[in-house]
Amino acid sequence: MNRWIVVIAAAALLALPVAGVCMPKTAAEHASAGKGDNGAITGKVLETMNSGGYTYVNLQEKKGTTTWFAIPASPVTVGSTVTVKPGMPMGEFYSKSLKRKFSSIVFSPGLVSDTPEESADKLKALAHKGVDLSAGFKGNGSSAEPMATIKVHKAKGANAYRVAELFAKKGPTAGKKVVVRGKVVKVSEGIMRRNWLHLRDGSGSAAKKDDELVVTSPKSAKVGEVVTVRGTLVRDKDFGAGYRFAVIVEDAEISR
Repeated sequence: MNRWIVVIAAAALLALPVAGVCMPKTAAEHASAGKGDNGAITGKVLETMNSGGYTYVNLQEKKGTTTWFAIPASPVTVGSTVTVKPGMPMGEFYSKSLKRKFSSIVFSPGLVSDTPEESADKLKALAHKGVDLSAGFKGNGSSAEPMATIKVHKAKGANAYRVAELFAKKGPTAGKKVVVRGKVVKVSEGIMRRNWLHLRDGSGSAAKKDDELVVTSPKSAKVGEVVTVRGTLVRDKDFGAGYRFAVIVEDAEISR
């Protein structure tokens, strides 16, 4: 099965209520109100721009609420009325391609007018262009420390691994409890009722994409902290709409 044909599943996933996300009132209101029966949002386009494979749209609903959405590149014009599919509310987000910070934004699979096949084709095209489809998971912070300077000692114990080792041994360790120690370089809190931490320990490389581990946990940590996480390793985790992780550690306990 084409792994990018995920839009139907994504729509169901992204329509789930999100608790605890730190965001201004406008985005928070979308988590509980102003939606159609299928969770879609309709509004007038106040601003729009294309960058990095995405179309950014500032929608104003009839009641006056305004919210920024990011969707796969689509033809949208100021003054038109569009309906976007339910998406994932984020907190503060910085777009490197636009060099602009959004106080809040919702990542959506696309316009309701798009068929599932059209949405899937757009996501597939983005992936082939090298666009990072996991942008919504990148969080509110990023360590400015160069990768070469991060050197964290491996955790102790039989189930302890370095970050790169988990990518290399993802088959044998899948579904098992693992222990990893690393520096927190990104954090996203309250997404799908969990917190998302990105850890690096100095192992692996950006070229091989085995230098950064994503961890989900009911607990959280600050960017720059060195923590030890204990959780279940899952391979090829697909949340839909292109949000896919080759390796992820879930339901982790966090200790300093």
